[in-house]
Formats: sequence, structure tokens, C-alpha cells
Amino acid sequence: IFKNNYIFNGYQEVLVFSYATILSCFFIQFHKNIYDKKNIFLMAMTFFIIFWLKNEALIFSTIFFISITFFNINKRFIFFGFLFIFLILLRVLLYKIFGLENNFQSGNYENFLITDIDKYITLERFLIIFKHSIIAFFKIPVIIVMIISVFLINHHKKDTLSKIAILNFTLGISFIFCAYLFSSFPISFHLSVSIDRMFIQLSGFNIALVVLLINYLKLK
Repeated sequence: IFKNNYIFNGYQEVLVFSYATILSCFFIQFHKNIYDKKNIFLMAMTFFIIFWLKNEALIFSTIFFISITFFNINKRFIFFGFLFIFLILLRVLLYKIFGLENNFQSGNYENFLITDIDKYITLERFLIIFKHSIIAFFKIPVIIVMIISVFLINHHKKDTLSKIAILNFTLGISFIFCAYLFSSFPISFHLSVSIDRMFIQLSGFNIALVVLLINYLKLK
């Protein structure tokens, strides 16, 4: 652990990973009683803490919330939805009041034009992102475990928790891919300095996949 460059270099991604892991484990433990207002409030407060850490963490949190909500459409869950939206708006308002940066990545996407989309969607950019993703997977092996989990669980388990975990991981990976695909920064440099840190955040929100895989292997 002392040879891990991320632990003591002040990276916020490690803090995001820690809180996201707590949130994921809480959801795994109490997903059957997710409609309980006490559980909803505790989850919402954890989300709110994560909102403040990084702008990317806000997006990963929103993806996690969407994944949970998609399979839990219920009148009692409306309270969670309103609370979640209120906390996002509160965060945006406080960022404006204190003059903090609300953009996902300042100086990167502001000049993106839909008319230039053909310049971004190219085979070369796809291959560069794929190459750097593979490198990042070996830096963060838990991502490989999660990918294996998605394939195994998708074929052998169809319960709600598994569906939420798979959807959350799929949307998270898609977001990371699109974030780099439409980046205006030099893509190779941008990937080399940041994609592994993005995957660290993603892994915290998807720790449920590891738990589901362990449970699956136990049953085998």
C-alpha cells in the first residue's frame, strides 16, 4: 500500500473512492429496505458529501442514482428523487456563491460544437481510448474483476440488485469513454494523466459487482 502513488499524493479520487465504497456497501446491505426514509436520508447525505469532492464524482453519483431509480420506480421513492435533485441544486448554488468551478473540466468542453462531431468520432480516437483503458485496467485490477462480474452475473443472476449494478457500471464506463472521445485536449496526453484516476472513482461506485461475484462463486 505504501508504494501506491495515489494514497499520499493528495488526490481527491481516493476520497471519492472511499465514500463511494461506503455508499455502495450501504446500498448492498439495505437495498431490500431502500424505501425506508431513514435509509434514503443516509444515502442522500452520503451523496451530498461526494458531490463536494469532485465534479466527476457528481456525475458518477447521478449515474448511480439513475441506476437505482430505474429499477425502483415507486411512489415512496419520489421522496428520494426530490431530495437528490434538491441537493444537486444546493451544491450548484453554493458553488456559485463561493465562486467555485461548476464545469466538469474547465477549458475543455466549452468550445465543443455539434457540427464538428465528425472530427471527434474517429477510429483513431477509439483505438487510443481503448489502448489507454487497457493500461488503466492493469493499474487498477479491480476493474478487471468488475468486468468479469458483469459477464458472469448477467448470465446467471437476474435479481434487481444485479441489474442495478450492471446498469451502473455500463453507464459509468460509457460516460468515461464519451468524456475522452469528445475531449478537446490532446487525447493521448489527456488519457495518460487522468484515465486511471477516473477508473478509481468508478470502482468505488461499483464495488457491488465484486460482492455479487464473491457470492456467485460461493454458490458455485
